[in-house]
Order: sequence, then C-alpha cells, then structure tokens
Amino acid sequence: MPENDRIYSDCPHATAILIITSYVDDNLAFTNGAALATEFEVHCNVKFPINAEGPVNWYLSVKYDRDPIIGAVSTHQHLYIDKLLKKWGMEQCNPLPTPFPQKADVIVKELAKPVAIRDEKLVKEYQALVVSFLYLQVHTPEISWAVSVLSKYMIRPGPTHLVIANKLLRYLKGRKNVTLRWCAQDCTGAHLPGTIHGYADASFADTIPHRHSSVGFVFMLNGAAISWRASRTTLIVLNAAEAELYRLSSATQEAIYLRKVCIELGFLQNSPTIMYEDCQATVALSKENRFCNRSKHISLRWSLVVERQSLAIGDIAVVGISRTGMLADMFCSP
Repeated sequence: MPENDRIYSDCPHATAILIITSYVDDNLAFTNGAALATEFEVHCNVKFPINAEGPVNWYLSVKYDRDPIIGAVSTHQHLYIDKLLKKWGMEQCNPLPTPFPQKADVIVKELAKPVAIRDEKLVKEYQALVVSFLYLQVHTPEISWAVSVLSKYMIRPGPTHLVIANKLLRYLKGRKNVTLRWCAQDCTGAHLPGTIHGYADASFADTIPHRHSSVGFVFMLNGAAISWRASRTTLIVLNAAEAELYRLSSATQEAIYLRKVCIELGFLQNSPTIMYEDCQATVALSKENRFCNRSKHISLRWSLVVERQSLAIGDIAVVGISRTGMLADMFCSP
C-alpha cells in the first residue's frame, strides 16, 4: 500500500493487526505496525499503567528469539530446566538420551504395583517434580508420554516412581538448548506456509491394569509443533483400529478448532487439513459410514471423522503414512 494511503505509516499491509495475549499481569502484543501498538499503549495508560518493554525476549520462563530477516521464531526453556536441576541437586548429573528408560513395558508394570507405605516427604517431592514437568511439556513435546505415565501416581508414589522422574530430569538436562522453531521458509512439499497438518497415533490396550489404550496427536505449522496431546482412552476398545479411530476423532476436534484460530489470525486454510494415520484399517474406516451394532461404543466418534471428510464440509483429509514417518508415535509410546 502506498505510504500516502496508510493510516499507520509503518504498516505496508492493507489491514493493520494487533493481537493481545494476557496471563495475569503479563501481556504480549503482536502487530504488523509499531504505531498501532503505541496508540494502544497510550489508550490503555488512560485507565491503568502499562510498561512497554520492547520486542519480546522472555515470557513466562520461556525464551523467545526472532530472526528479523526471515521471520523465524524459536523458543526454549533452558533457564527453567537449570533452575530445576539446581533445586533437586542434579546440576552435575549425566544426561540421558531418552525421556523414559529402556524396557518400558517392564518399568510400567513395576510402576503399577501398589505402594504399601505412603511416605509424605517423598509424595511432596514427587508431586512438585511432576508438576514442573507438566509446565515444561508446553515447549518440550517429546516428554508428554512420560509425564502422562508419571502423573497417574501423584497420590501414592513410591521410591521407584521418584527414580523414573529423576531420570526424566536427566534427559531434560541433555536437551535443554533444543528449540522449537517456526519458519515459513522451512515448509516443503505439500505443507504450505500457514497451513496446518496433523498426526494421530495409538497403542492398543497398553495401560495396566485396566487395558485402556495410550493415544496421542500432534499438529504442525511452518515446520514445528503448535499443539499436541498424550492421554489414554476413556473407554476400552476392542482392537487397534478402534484405538486409532478414537484418537483420530479427538484429533479431528482439535483440527476444527485450530483451523478456526488460524483463519481468525489471517492464515486461510483453503484446503482440508491433512491428518496422517499409520493404520490402514483406520484410514479405510474413516472414509465410510458403515455403522453396525458392534460399533455402537465408537459410532459417534466414527461419524465425526467421516462427516468432517465429506465434500460438503472438507475440514480434514485422512492420509495413510508409514510407521517410520509417524511423528505422533512418541505421544503414545516411549
């Protein structure tokens, strides 16, 4: 837009945007015109004082870096991890390569054993450590499954639970400088800049003793994750395809929400959001509405996935992928 036609001289775009995010008394402003942000600050200062501290650097213990040339944004939490290591006396510990130890099935069975005597001191220490992990997984997606397992034992943990939690902390020491990086220039192939795509996966009946299934999904935008989840099914499914379909339905709900957010922020989603699935039986089921009496327990979830793929709606498109390319695998298994 010619400078003479601009309302805000430093905004060359047809629309000037200002997005405000707030957490208690910490605020962030995103804008494509600094003059608009300054005008907003002056307006707010009429009612209550606001301190503008310039480009974002730290926000809620998260370090943000932005490349002004290519617009890439990266985040990490290395200072928060260092704080945890110092708090628990593990500054000199040796880092581990994985969030959860090897022979995960054996360890999960050991964690599921009841603890005879409740140690109040150990319980408080364990709860404080796991709560710290819950905050860290906001920017460390690969620990989500391990945190999901550990958080099941918040009421009555034992020494074994604390040992596994400390091993997760040792893993975090080794990856504390690894960043999440979003950059439109990193997009390749079918994944266009500003277009989201997702992965959904499940592990059938792996949760002891009730045999619920671990499930997870992750959504990507501009080369990095923007939303992910690791959890367990609330019902007991009868085969792997049903477990995958259960997670695919939850991922579909998340995709619908993320599409609305992206459109509101100006990232138009002109095509269905691609959902990658590594179970071919689930891919086939997601494209037909052939319900029967034996599928009553998942019929509504099945219907949602089929409906959102229809030509009339077109929110998602389920695509098969090999297990080696399934990024959501880390959210349902170690």
